[in-house]
This record gives sequence, structure tokens and C-alpha cells, in this order.
Amino acid sequence: MIDSVFTQRLRYQLIALTRDLILMPSTAVNLTARRQCYEFVRNHLEDLPEITLHDFTDDGAQSLVATPRLHPSPDVLFVAHLDVVAHADPTVFRSIVSDGRIIGPGAGDMKGALAILMVLFRRFHRAHPGVSLGLAVTTDEETGGEHGIGFLVRERGLRCGLAMIPDGGSLHEITIEEKGIIHLRLETNGQSAHAARPWLGLNPLSRLLQALARLEQVFAPPANHPDRWYPTCAITNVGTDNTSFNRIPAHAYAQLDIRFPPPQTSAEILAEVQACVGPDIGLRPAIVAEPTHLSPD
Repeated sequence: MIDSVFTQRLRYQLIALTRDLILMPSTAVNLTARRQCYEFVRNHLEDLPEITLHDFTDDGAQSLVATPRLHPSPDVLFVAHLDVVAHADPTVFRSIVSDGRIIGPGAGDMKGALAILMVLFRRFHRAHPGVSLGLAVTTDEETGGEHGIGFLVRERGLRCGLAMIPDGGSLHEITIEEKGIIHLRLETNGQSAHAARPWLGLNPLSRLLQALARLEQVFAPPANHPDRWYPTCAITNVGTDNTSFNRIPAHAYAQLDIRFPPPQTSAEILAEVQACVGPDIGLRPAIVAEPTHLSPD
């Protein structure tokens, strides 16, 4: 009976904490909400004995590192991020509990996991003050992580024995391999002209759309490949600065989200894309991260 009461109480605590975190639209563009969420997390940790809180900011991205005073490079480091993907409708930042699940933006990626790590961190340090356990929380994972965990590791010397990052593609499995990611912007120029005299111009949209069609062929899924462990390319945006029906634009762009498994590298993928689209289309990577391959041990 005591165990069931304890379990139910813990369940309520985790649900409430996760739903509180979801209410804050901590996106890259909403700096106020992101700071609010950061302070919310910080406030949950600052009363712990033997813990030092370190606040860092790089290019506007805040990072919080909580470590025992005697273990600045702890044996185990929990790692999480509190930022979420932006939505056009701000009213979506709420949640419901249905069929044993919390449903809301960021519940799985990764405010639910963050809530669990916060509770675990508090309970371990309450029961064993000074235990060699740390927690790092960043605010820029959805935009690449260069100014969060990248900054902490490269510029601030953050180290640990083992990092636990419950942010893989599965809620119930330990992820040991992940695809690399490239967020890529394609750009090309043409010659503006009136649409009634298209021969006087050079339409960059036509060139871009032809290149995108070739890319879709290059990244076409192989036959009989049920696990989807192959490179993919999703076209997520195509546009120009054109505001008129009767004007051929002078510039066009497209945005791509490319995922690729090991052993391929980002350099190989970018070279393949450039060869496919041709020299008249420029590549501007926004996010580049290599695939991961970890030992099952």
C-alpha cells in the first residue's frame, strides 16, 4: 500500500511538472518564454545542498550546469534541453492527459524527460548529498546545439564519466545510433522580368525546382528497406521575395532537412548535393551534425 501511494504521488508530481514546462513556449524566437522556462528549472535546483549552479550564455543561448561542489566533472551527467519547436499558433502550448500519455508540444522532446531528470537529480542529492551526479540543461538544441552543449564542451571544458541524454527517437529504448542531420538552404539567382515577356528574364524558380526534382531522385528510398536506415531529404520550404503575380523573381531559395546514417559524413552528403544541383545553386548549411555510433556497452 505504501509503495502504491508513493508511486501515485510520484506520477502526479511528474505529470504536473511536465505540464507546467509545456505551458511555457520556450522556442528560439520567444526569448521571454525561454528565459522564463530556464528560471523555472533553475528555481527547482537552487536549494539543494552541496550543489553549485553555473549559468552560461553564448550568442543569447542560456545553459545551466548543476554539479556537486567536490565533483565539477561528475561521474554521471544528466543532459537535457528545454527549448521546443516553434508553432505558428501560440495557443497550442498546452497539454492534456489521455490514455496514460501527456500530449502537448515538447512533451516527448523533451520536457517530459527533463521533468524526470529534475526529480531524479533532487532525490539523489537529497538522499546522498554530494553524490557525483550533475545536470546540464541547454536552450538551443532545436537550432543545432552549437551555443549550448557544443559551447559547454568546447569552450567551458564540461566533462563527465558518463552522459545520459534521454532524447533519442524512442521512449522505451536506449539509442546507440542516430542519423546525422543537415539543415540546408539552397539559393540561386536569375534575371527579373515581366511575366508577359519571360524571354527577357531568367527564372531562378525553374532552375531551383528542376534541381529539387533531381535531389528527390538521388534520395529516393531504396526498395525493400523496412527499417528506413538510409539517407533522406525533405524539402521543407521553397520561396522568393516576390510579391507580384506578374513578375519573374531575381532570387529563389529552398530549405532542406537531410538525415543520413553512418558511415556517411556531412562532407560527403554536401558534396553529393552540390554535384546534383549544379554550380549555379549555392549551398548554405544552417545546422550540420555527424551521425553517432556508440558501443552498446
